[in-house]
Amino acid sequence: MRIVFFCAALALGACGDDSSESGDIPEPRHFSELTLPFNDAPACIATNSKKHQDDSSLTGCRCNACLELMQECEAVQGCQEIVACSNRTGCLDEFSCYLFPGAQCASIIDRWGNSSIATAISLEIMACTTTHNCR
Repeated sequence: MRIVFFCAALALGACGDDSSESGDIPEPRHFSELTLPFNDAPACIATNSKKHQDDSSLTGCRCNACLELMQECEAVQGCQEIVACSNRTGCLDEFSCYLFPGAQCASIIDRWGNSSIATAISLEIMACTTTHNCR
């Protein structure tokens, strides 16, 4: 069914045409254009405690050791949900969170896209967590 639709779209010249005025494809954004959600580790800890009800020592360590990644994660939709799943399940990387059979965060990662920015940043936070012995 998808092949037929794909071929029909090609025949009509509509497949991949992103030059329309419909606004379906957002303009690219750079992190440097975003307002920082917090500026330092204490504000990161306070934001996570208040907004995400997470006042764990794990998050405190991440705020101190991985501040830039935590800022990016707060600014990207879905990243906090993936990180929260990692916190809850104890998964540490793409294998234990997504690729291994029965990985408990697979459905959440699929919701935001397994190759999305949210997933990439959350994986960087998990790596930083390991590097700085936060867990």
